Amino acid sequence: MTPRGRTGGRKLGLSPMRIVQAKKMIAAGSYTKQEIAGTFGVSWETLYRHIGGEGIGGAV
Repeated sequence: MTPRGRTGGRKLGLSPMRIVQAKKMIAAGSYTKQEIAGTFGVSWETLYRHIGGEGIGGAV
């Protein structure tokens, strides 16, 4: 248990709202995975982890 009610762990690389925005960019198909990741200030690996690979293969 952490002291004084603090929650442990690392913060998420993408907030739920940003995940939705990234999915919309992927669906548009006019952005590369690097462009999308750069927009949100994360690596494309982090993007892939949060999105679960949905459509990223086609956005290369």
